Amino acid sequence: MASGFAKTLLVVGILVVVVGVIERQRSARKLAVPPEGALQVVAGKAVAAREITRMTKKSRIPLGKHVELDLDPGAGPVTLTLDSGVQASVLTGMGGLTLEAAYDPTDANALYRLRVGVKELVSYASVAERKKEAARRQLDDGGQVRLIGGVMILLGAVGWWLGARSRAA
Repeated sequence: MASGFAKTLLVVGILVVVVGVIERQRSARKLAVPPEGALQVVAGKAVAAREITRMTKKSRIPLGKHVELDLDPGAGPVTLTLDSGVQASVLTGMGGLTLEAAYDPTDANALYRLRVGVKELVSYASVAERKKEAARRQLDDGGQVRLIGGVMILLGAVGWWLGARSRAA
């Protein structure tokens, strides 16, 4: 009986470590900050801005908020996504003004810089720093998960070994 529990603990520990490693790689790619020169720049009139709250499907628990900004450069509106660190109040009174935005089209049009003339509303440095900090937090959390998986592997291996040893005696 104990041997079955030890084997289960060992297998679950291995799965936890593998999932932790995969999630670490996924989050590193997701939170990578592109160089400022690789961003696409668009200038146009601010059409609309809205705050979006992501919710779970069943229990309707809020997962997070972000702001979307619609800019119309003349060829149709482009929806840009501001990260959660940018307050919606930054966009207050911007309707109809010509804004210049730098965004990453490969990352759901994530906004990295927003200007009105020479006044910078959202700076590349602040967004990049927030993303780097989020990546550090996720790496710390992932490290804790992998540590728990490692402890599970160790306990499962010791339990399995002790069970085999007691059966042999």
